Amino acid sequence: MVGSTDDLLARVQGPLMKRLEQAVAGLSGTGLKARADQALTQDWPVLTATGYLDFARTGTRQTFETKTRTRRDILRDLVLGEMAERKDRYTEAIVDALWSTSEEATWCMPCHLFLQEAGYGLPDPDEPVVDLGVGIASGLVAMASVLLREELDGVNPAIGQRMRRQLRERILVPCGEREDFWWMSLTPHPIFKTIRINNWNPWIVSNWLLTTALIETDEAEFARTVAKVVAVLDRFVAVYGEDGGCPEGPAYWKHAMSGLLQCLEILSPIFDRDALQGDERLRNMARFIVDTRIADDYFVNFADSAPRVAVPTCLVQRWANLLGDEKLDRYAKWQAQSQDLSTGTAPERLADMLVSGQSLFEAVVSFAVLPQLDGPSAPIDLPRDRWFPSLELLVTRDMADSSQGWMLAAKGGHNDNSHNHNDVGSFAIYRDGLPLIVDAGVGTYTSQTFSAQRYDIWTMRSRYHNVPLIDGLEQPAGRSYEAGHVLHTIDEDTASLTARIERAYPAELGLSHWTRRMTLKRHRGVTISDSFEAESPLDASLHLLTAAKVDLAQAGEIHLLPRQLGTGHPSGQGMISYDSDLLVAETEHIELTDPPLMANWGSHLTLIMLRLRQPSARLDISVGVR
Repeated sequence: MVGSTDDLLARVQGPLMKRLEQAVAGLSGTGLKARADQALTQDWPVLTATGYLDFARTGTRQTFETKTRTRRDILRDLVLGEMAERKDRYTEAIVDALWSTSEEATWCMPCHLFLQEAGYGLPDPDEPVVDLGVGIASGLVAMASVLLREELDGVNPAIGQRMRRQLRERILVPCGEREDFWWMSLTPHPIFKTIRINNWNPWIVSNWLLTTALIETDEAEFARTVAKVVAVLDRFVAVYGEDGGCPEGPAYWKHAMSGLLQCLEILSPIFDRDALQGDERLRNMARFIVDTRIADDYFVNFADSAPRVAVPTCLVQRWANLLGDEKLDRYAKWQAQSQDLSTGTAPERLADMLVSGQSLFEAVVSFAVLPQLDGPSAPIDLPRDRWFPSLELLVTRDMADSSQGWMLAAKGGHNDNSHNHNDVGSFAIYRDGLPLIVDAGVGTYTSQTFSAQRYDIWTMRSRYHNVPLIDGLEQPAGRSYEAGHVLHTIDEDTASLTARIERAYPAELGLSHWTRRMTLKRHRGVTISDSFEAESPLDASLHLLTAAKVDLAQAGEIHLLPRQLGTGHPSGQGMISYDSDLLVAETEHIELTDPPLMANWGSHLTLIMLRLRQPSARLDISVGVR
């Protein structure tokens, strides 16, 4: 895919600078000055030694990370305001913010200090390590330093010199010299002890590449960096199947695919464009966010992915532009119209939509592609059926291009994904685009989330996914706990996923087989059929996690009634039918107090348990959702 690399620095750096300068030229009158004025009034959070220590002491990430995020957001908004106005009103505040950023002991997040030999606690100045925080800060500092070079030099040339030195010391030198950062995909993760490739790879690499493309002056050094960047990115792409399935789920698509796209855009002058656009794996990776969409901002969620995802519309449009992809182009335009996002959007609202949660690079290029979102209405694009063999994931609905009716997402898989939940054989059901049988997602990240105690957290456990609990035992974590004999069928009337899930459970259960079949009967509902055989009688219960209100008034039927999950977000409704001679229905009320979970599900979720009335060594069970 990479063509000639002669005169690499000029061929990459020149087009990048031209693109950014053209984008910056169009920033006036976009509501950015209002955000910058607000940033001028904000307190600049102080980062302290005890703040770094707080994670090691308490396991809490949010206190320190909120301060760091606020510092980065203030700097980003000030820079955007100055580029939009060019009157030096924000320059000295930018200088102070840059200087203070350069004085931080490390740009690494405290929760990621396991990357250094000293481990958690205070950063070791003799061992600069590179994590997501370093990448994010580097991209911001590099963009600010280069795009406002004249303004900064007008205050004092030492400012830009210091920023360039900091960037070399904090990201360029360690990334160039070291091979043992786990996200480079050559060495095992320090905690999980296995090679893990996830969103860290392109997220960090994109900022590493952006930084070197903006500040490097040595041709040979730039060539070495680009060669290493391409090699590291290749390892990330290689873990994806030809179907493009993101193993971490749609919520992480944004982080992974925005980083990958940024790299491809920067390096596009040296790529063979025909080869790039003809790469079906890359095209499917980009389309994953369309293929897993349920309705509105609901997406098929598994692992640590949330059920509701804010997909940046301009990111989708940029992918459509790079690949010449009509499907992505339709989705970007449909979403823009549904959000009232266009060049005619009120300036301050527009600025909030294109800047909040975005990096400085993403914000600048988003404004540049905004005019493409104007135009005639685009049809909704929802595939009727999508099969991801690399994930063993089936996504199917009653009919294409409509959120009305039934939608089933069913998976096989294994219990050793990045951001893994123990959920082999689980499923989700939505009706008319509303959640009915659900995956809870994940709560606030703490030190426990990525530790040996991860599966003590209820949202990670198989008990709270839509899978069986067998003789009181749940699915353990690990690559060997997996589905087998996974088959899918799709026709005009039905779509189903069948999987043997006995290997997802401890061998001590003595299961000869447990076969689960999850079937969408178009316009009629969903059926979950389980068949098992064991060496001796087993107790078992089928678990169903629901967002709806549960009524157990009648044996053999469970009525799922609509419930408000938040403003403008009701649950779905339906009815579960089961054989009351074999099963007895019980419920567990799960009170929610964690903000991310409450944002999606309101005050609670309900776990429905359909328990065998008596242990059995052999049984066929069927549950319908209508």
